[in-house]
Amino acid sequence: MLGRVSGAHGVRGWLKVKPGSRQHDILLGYPFWQFKTSTDWIERRVMEAKVHSSGLVARIEGITDRDEAQALKGQEIAIWHDELPELEAGEYYWSDLIGLKVVTQSGVQLGVLDRFVETGANDVFVVCGETEHWLPYLPDDVVLKIDIESQTMEVNWDPEF
Repeated sequence: MLGRVSGAHGVRGWLKVKPGSRQHDILLGYPFWQFKTSTDWIERRVMEAKVHSSGLVARIEGITDRDEAQALKGQEIAIWHDELPELEAGEYYWSDLIGLKVVTQSGVQLGVLDRFVETGANDVFVVCGETEHWLPYLPDDVVLKIDIESQTMEVNWDPEF
């Protein structure tokens, strides 16, 4: 998820968008956004979008008044994965990490990477298993190895913590 509709902006159908990362402008420059409804993803053309305050405002094709914009409140916004820029070796999009099995160096399975939380200091991985573990994203200290092919992440973490 790269953002979420947080409400209407004005009376002409503009959306207020809360970015899903610290990069507030991450959605700018993409001509189509995917909106998650309760049952599916719907592609919509972006007519205009700009940074505004601590988020974005956007005008979407077919959304012409405040009520239509407000009806989209809460919907997640994404773009197609293949539209994202290629990353350097060892870099990952968070969406690629969701669902990885998380194991300790000694082979103890902690669970599955469920989501991320931005705390300001460091991002945190939330791993759901028998118990929920909140692991700080500290490469080479806590996060030791990510293997997308085998869908695993090896961590230096006490399972009792």
